[in-house]
Amino acid sequence: MLKRDLVLVIVKASLAVQKNHILRVVTIKNLADKNKTPLRFLAKGGKHYYYLFTVSNIDLKYEDDGKDWTVEMIN
Repeated sequence: MLKRDLVLVIVKASLAVQKNHILRVVTIKNLADKNKTPLRFLAKGGKHYYYLFTVSNIDLKYEDDGKDWTVEMIN
C-alpha cells in the first residue's frame, strides 16, 4: 500500500465516525498539516462548501452537500 492510499484510508476512517459536518470539519483541522490551514471554497451552484487540506503532504478535498460527503485526493 502506498503512503497516499494509507493517508486516504486514515482520513476517511476518521471522518466516518463523526456524526455531522461540523465535527468532520473540526477533525479535518486537527488532521491537517500544522503549517497548512484547510481552505474553504464555495462549490458550484453556491449551495455548499468544499475544503482543500493537506495531510502528510498529500492534498485532499472534502465535500459535503448535506446528504453525502466525500474525501478524494487531488492530483
